[in-house]
Amino acid sequence: MSDADKKAFKIDVPHNPGEVTTHSATKAYELVLDHVGASLYRDAVDKRAIDDTRSGTATIMNGGNGSTNGYIDTPSAAGGWPELPTAEAPVDTDGDGMPNAWETEKGLDAANATDGNLKTLDEEYTNIEVYINSIVKHITEILFMLIMQRSIREVLILMVLILICRMPMLILSN
Repeated sequence: MSDADKKAFKIDVPHNPGEVTTHSATKAYELVLDHVGASLYRDAVDKRAIDDTRSGTATIMNGGNGSTNGYIDTPSAAGGWPELPTAEAPVDTDGDGMPNAWETEKGLDAANATDGNLKTLDEEYTNIEVYINSIVKHITEILFMLIMQRSIREVLILMVLILICRMPMLILSN
């Protein structure tokens, strides 16, 4: 990159970062617990981990293969794998991964299997990406809001909390 290019990128006034909502540590903690995980559905394992975190106690003290104090090292120690509910998949006539109802709502053709790869709904994302992002929009918005108002250290802590949502957690306060 030339010096002229570098100079062209510089601005004369500070960038406006926009409005930032600052939450107390307690509120941020609750927001993380309300939205933690990589799934839209909270099974019994998720609920137990979240409840244990909120109460500061471990429900299961014997992990099964020698672990104690809330560390579970075999599913049978926690009652086995939970039963997960099933449901009919939404109708997707063209098999492009986007339900007919969603495609119709967005003005797409529910009979055109190629429209998932087009960028008609967004300049940067394909239509299938827009659909996938819409499924978890409420989660990504709250996490983005939390990330934008925290230091790098706090963002890393939030990410760790999210990644270990299936393990008992010990929450340390300042």
